[in-house]
Amino acid sequence: MNVFSLIGIALIAFAAIEILGKEQQRIGLLAGAAGVICLFVPGVLSLVGLMDEFKELMTRFEFFGGDLLFRSFGIGLCCEVTGSILRDAGRQGLANALDFSCKAAILLLCVPLWKQLFSLVQELIS
Repeated sequence: MNVFSLIGIALIAFAAIEILGKEQQRIGLLAGAAGVICLFVPGVLSLVGLMDEFKELMTRFEFFGGDLLFRSFGIGLCCEVTGSILRDAGRQGLANALDFSCKAAILLLCVPLWKQLFSLVQELIS
């Protein structure tokens, strides 16, 4: 799906929310949820193919931390989506706390990669 299709879906969902949501909030909420689903499904499906390509490259080049990078990407993506929902709901403080916690979780998850990086630097210096 190309970018213009996604933009069209977003604009149609926005118009439906604005038009239907003023008279009947539940229908507007359903239109918004349908728009979100229609936008997320192609994105997730395209990421699945991309992840398969990355996995193939990592096995070919024997990269150690590929699974950690994928987990970090997943944490970051979930954090971004949830933080956006919280911000839209007016919960800025909670969204900021979530952002901080997710960044800390990603840093802790990637400790083995940091160790590998530092050992590589040490080998290059020695």
